[in-house]
Amino acid sequence: MAGRRQYGQHFPPVNVTAKDTTGAGDAFIGYFATVYVKTGDVARAITAANHYATDSVTHLGTQMSYADREAFIRFYPDFAEM
Repeated sequence: MAGRRQYGQHFPPVNVTAKDTTGAGDAFIGYFATVYVKTGDVARAITAANHYATDSVTHLGTQMSYADREAFIRFYPDFAEM
């Protein structure tokens, strides 16, 4: 409809070769919540969570395969301040 406002923002995917997608949604929502609580910035939380979930699919398994903070920061230093 003419004159109707559109809202939204596109968050592009991070391309990797996935080994196991089990738990990627849990990784995303967990990291999103962590970053959002720390920063109050929804866009920053989505971006960080996209990267964290992307990393999670490059390993086999779920929680035990998730990167700890130090490992994640080594690969994505832009998120060190969170």
